[in-house]
Amino acid sequence: MMKKHCRRNICLSVLCLISPFIWAQTSVIDSLKHLLSTAGSDSQVMNISADLCLKYLLASQYNESIKYGKQATAIADKLERLPSIQFSNRAKALDAKVCIRLGNAYENIADYPNSFI
Repeated sequence: MMKKHCRRNICLSVLCLISPFIWAQTSVIDSLKHLLSTAGSDSQVMNISADLCLKYLLASQYNESIKYGKQATAIADKLERLPSIQFSNRAKALDAKVCIRLGNAYENIADYPNSFI
């Protein structure tokens, strides 16, 4: 009887420790989605989309991660062609990070051909 109570208490403790992280992740995603809807420039949309790609990847929502990752890389490709070298280099660096995240998301859904972006 004592073992049963001990196991239950341990399980409840673990749930209590994990639950704030789950809710915090959701609120961060909601905040980023709101920021995305109000973003004014392409660079803001690119940065926020890249953040959403990572947050959804960490939340194991791989299709959403891929959606926002593709959005970020499309904008990064456009911004890389700008004459400003500093801006272009930032877009390239972010594009590289997002490509890694996209590869991880594709790998997690077992879409191996697309994981080699």
